[in-house]
Amino acid sequence: MNRKLIIALTVIGSIALTAGIVNAAATVDVTSMFGTAGDIFRVDGAMKLNSVVIGAQDVGGVTYFNGSIVNNTTTNSVDNPVTFGDNIRIDGRVWRGAEAGTGDTMPFIVNDNMEVTGDLTVASLSGTNLVTQTGEASADDTETTRENPPSYGTLDDSVTLTTGDSTLFCMFSGVFGNSDADGHARVFLMLDGTGIDHTIRRGTSAGAADVFTLSTSALMDVSAGEHTVSVGYNTADVGSTVTAYNHTLDCIEFKN
Repeated sequence: MNRKLIIALTVIGSIALTAGIVNAAATVDVTSMFGTAGDIFRVDGAMKLNSVVIGAQDVGGVTYFNGSIVNNTTTNSVDNPVTFGDNIRIDGRVWRGAEAGTGDTMPFIVNDNMEVTGDLTVASLSGTNLVTQTGEASADDTETTRENPPSYGTLDDSVTLTTGDSTLFCMFSGVFGNSDADGHARVFLMLDGTGIDHTIRRGTSAGAADVFTLSTSALMDVSAGEHTVSVGYNTADVGSTVTAYNHTLDCIEFKN
């Protein structure tokens, strides 16, 4: 380190010490000790500072880190993280490892819960706990109804889940028949006792008591609380009887 710089740093240190005794908030401009304003000053070594201020209000400033930012302190032999004590704005992309992109074995890791207030676009999604819970109901016994729209019967088996603010995906499949040739059967999903119109499915018996399969499904947004998904069924043929044979109802809750 050259003599001029050593002297300048010594003067800076003396001024800082004196300023600290007299007035901790004192600001001293030492640019002229090094050169002209706007010059780049090089220190061939390391400088230890308790704090440093870059830029000013409404003016800003630029810090060039041509390398890594590291916290070399520890607590109980565990590395301390670099801490940013304010909101962070990043105008570029963020990645881990020497190369950007997915070509290496170093994925970007978030070691905490995460909230995104805007939209999230991903090329693919995998992991655990994407599904909160599941529910299933099935039966092999026979149930019947003679109800005609808008009335309906309800299959005995249902799924009740206590959810968060989330989305339920429910699927139903069952075997049905009608007592009349060319008789019809209709099924639909219900959420908390209310039918979901777009889930209505209809089948026809080719002959009296012939059977056929009906399946339906739906995505349902639900608020936090207890919810029951059930299946309604009826027939448009007055006087006929619809019989439900073996059937299954499955529901999955997805986290929002």
